[in-house]
Amino acid sequence: YDETDTYLSTSTAITFDAPASGWWNLYDDAVAPAGAIQAQIELTVTATAASSVMRFDRPALWQTLPR
Repeated sequence: YDETDTYLSTSTAITFDAPASGWWNLYDDAVAPAGAIQAQIELTVTATAASSVMRFDRPALWQTLPR
């Protein structure tokens, strides 16, 4: 989003197969659009069983040098 709260763009989604149990990492890189002052993280998860549980523990956004 820019300073007028206008939506600028979205990054390409990644796919991830979560194991049945345990801890795992999910990460992705994206380039911020020019003029962006806000960002958001969005997850879309499909449960593999009625007993499936997901805990989202440490979302993070940070600036990095260009590649």
